[in-house]
This record gives sequence, structure tokens and C-alpha cells, in this order.
Amino acid sequence: MCTTQLVPGIVIEIRDASSGASIAETAEGEVIDQDGVQYAFEAVGDPVATAYEAPGVFVVNVRHDGYVDWSVGGVLVESDECHVITEFLTAFLEPETAP
Repeated sequence: MCTTQLVPGIVIEIRDASSGASIAETAEGEVIDQDGVQYAFEAVGDPVATAYEAPGVFVVNVRHDGYVDWSVGGVLVESDECHVITEFLTAFLEPETAP
């Protein structure tokens, strides 16, 4: 029997690549599926959950002031008879360097 719970398709931990510390609180971005549907997010904590009950193939983009943008494609979110099967990602963002 299926539940009424909403399950995120993608959960992202957002980390500083140098220290491994969470930097999610001021990050933002979006996940985009193969049909161009966008699920934007502004992180308020770590981890970030998005694309609730949305199966498909996604591109994930993460932005944070002071860091190089992070992106990954081909993230496959599958589903069973009731819900999506959550994909867990860790985005390691590199600090920007001055020119």
C-alpha cells in the first residue's frame, strides 16, 4: 500500500571542497529534467531536497557566492510503484581564486 508521503527525487549535500564543511545555507541552484522542467532551490539547510516525486534524468546545478559553480548531468531518478527512489549527491564546490 502506498503512502501519501512526498519523496524527494534528489538530495544534495553542498560542501566546501577544501574543508568538507557544509556551505549549503547560502547556496542556490536548480535541477532540470530531460523535458526542460526546472526545480529551483535556495538552500536553508543541509542537505537540500528537491524534485519531489519527479522521476527522470536530471542536470543538477549549484551556485554559491565565492565558489565556482558546480554541475553534473545524467542523474537518473527512478521510481517504484509508489514513489521515486531518491538519488543522493554531494556537491564539492571549489573556492573562487582571484585573477
